[in-house]
Amino acid sequence: DLDVRLRATALDSEQEIFIGIARQADLDRYLADVAHDRVIRIEGRAPVYRQQGTEVAAIAAPTEQDFWVASDSGPGTQELDWSATSGRWAAVVMNADGTRARVVSDSLDLGGAPAWAPDGRSITTAASDAGTPRLFAVPLNGAAAVRLTRDYAVDPVWSPDGRFVLYSGPDVGTTFHVKAIAPDGTPYPLPDLVLTRGARRLRFLPGSRSVVLMRGQIEHKNLWAVDVETGAERPLTAVPRDFSIQDFDVSTDGREIILHRVQEQSDLVLLDLPRR
Repeated sequence: DLDVRLRATALDSEQEIFIGIARQADLDRYLADVAHDRVIRIEGRAPVYRQQGTEVAAIAAPTEQDFWVASDSGPGTQELDWSATSGRWAAVVMNADGTRARVVSDSLDLGGAPAWAPDGRSITTAASDAGTPRLFAVPLNGAAAVRLTRDYAVDPVWSPDGRFVLYSGPDVGTTFHVKAIAPDGTPYPLPDLVLTRGARRLRFLPGSRSVVLMRGQIEHKNLWAVDVETGAERPLTAVPRDFSIQDFDVSTDGREIILHRVQEQSDLVLLDLPRR
């Protein structure tokens, strides 16, 4: 599954906006012939937008629809989290009255999990560039995308203060490096972070400079907090060998961590069936 965080901020703080995720087919039926912009792919450094529909009449308010799998609306900044499953999905940002819709669909050749920039005005995502995933900042206002990295980069995670974004490098054997860049794409200094395969999930503790990550062997990992400024590390869990952490997330207040655990336990039972 792919964990998605969708965050958008209205240019006018009093303007009510709507953000939502729906199946591509449901969203296509909803927008139908109504004029809207759709990001269809990235060519080089620029996203390619295609205007679809010609009608300028307002459509029914998105908050009145029941096909959204996740949505939020209101003035200022809106945010939602969603775990994707198989299928074709699309995210939409629009005014709460149904106007000025902009769709980001899975037609993009994306790699890894995207991240919304702290200002809510662009998506930081990995996209294939000459066959290699690299990070791009894709503005939602239609401006040209900006390539942020020249090397292999997936799974961006922004620091809470917006000073830098972490990303994962390629697998080298059973390990990979975690690196960082500033918003302008220049390298950001980090302690040497080398993680084992299957530990690409990174989450910052709210209001801190520590990132939560998984350390350990491929088959068994624990959660650690690493200060990305000093390199100081401290363990957060000490789970037994039969406790397999596959994924995790940090609550918005930083007080709780939710674990995704896989249990491989089974019983063998012999059943004697009566003869007929």
